Amino acid sequence: MNISSLSGNTFSGVSLYLLIQWLEVGGLTFGTLISRLASEVSGSDPNTVISIVHGVQSMLSERQFRDRVLRVLGVESFQEVLRLYLDGKLGVDYILSKLQEALGGKLEMFRVEVERMVSEGVVPIPFFSTFYPRRLLEYEVRRSGSKLYPPLALYVRLPGGSGLPDLNARAVAVVGTRKCTVWGRRTAGETGSLVARLGFVLVTGLAECIDEAASRAALKAGGVVVGVRPWLKPLSTPRETRDVAEKAVVVAENYRKPRTGSIAKLYYLRNRLIAGLSELVIVVEARPGGGSMHQIEWSIKAGRKLVVFKHPHENTEYYEAYMKYAKYAERGRAMIVENIGELEEHLKKLQAP
Repeated sequence: MNISSLSGNTFSGVSLYLLIQWLEVGGLTFGTLISRLASEVSGSDPNTVISIVHGVQSMLSERQFRDRVLRVLGVESFQEVLRLYLDGKLGVDYILSKLQEALGGKLEMFRVEVERMVSEGVVPIPFFSTFYPRRLLEYEVRRSGSKLYPPLALYVRLPGGSGLPDLNARAVAVVGTRKCTVWGRRTAGETGSLVARLGFVLVTGLAECIDEAASRAALKAGGVVVGVRPWLKPLSTPRETRDVAEKAVVVAENYRKPRTGSIAKLYYLRNRLIAGLSELVIVVEARPGGGSMHQIEWSIKAGRKLVVFKHPHENTEYYEAYMKYAKYAERGRAMIVENIGELEEHLKKLQAP
């Protein structure tokens, strides 16, 4: 089915395609994305396709709309939609036509918003694009009996003067506490530099302390940093990491900050994106009950490799947290390293084909 035949009016004013041409800068560009999308949706208008997926993704927090989408698709969950798509049992054109049906007359509103976001340097990547990270698409977890699924679209904000990076490149996440020790900050910096030197993309939450030190060191070493935030507009990062965020590729599952719902839950759920984008998660330093515990939970459920630094200071809350993580090593689900040299050996093994 040709989606453009169902779409109604095209973009008013300057077309998305022209905006994309103006914004081409190098690497994988906006124009490359659109050309690829055109081939992936049987010649359907890629402008319309992006607007459909963005519109649905933006409205999924509304229970009534979410139920309507599932009803027109004839499924019980979005996890089921993505699984059927991956198994080749639901085609992209069929899914898009049903999503457009659920959007109804709201599509034009989202066309305008997509045009605006592209002019701001934000790339919306739908789930079926080859630019969408495959590791994240195949991420599947259950929590309290409810299925959690990858976003139908990822929003990617590019740093100035760069093109879209390969989000399917080998990636390692570095996570840890926002209240780190001198040892933790130094070790995070050494880890970020090592990850970059070995050619891995560094994935982080762009939070204070551990995230900041690892990201700054990776960028200094010439690496690519992907920072995961709950939303892009407005982009809210700690003061400590604002300059780092300007040089990083920032990814979110929401374009705008949702008007309703739990903000804490959004920060909690972004941990699944950090784990889903990475093939290995490194915990540098953490505190009991902190966000790193959630990150480890998501990593284990996603089947990701987990590396934990042994904390050198006993009788501290950081060592207490480390001892909790060490239990995963006893079960063969994590590896403990005591220094950067041991981490380098492990990463080089991971690096090998």
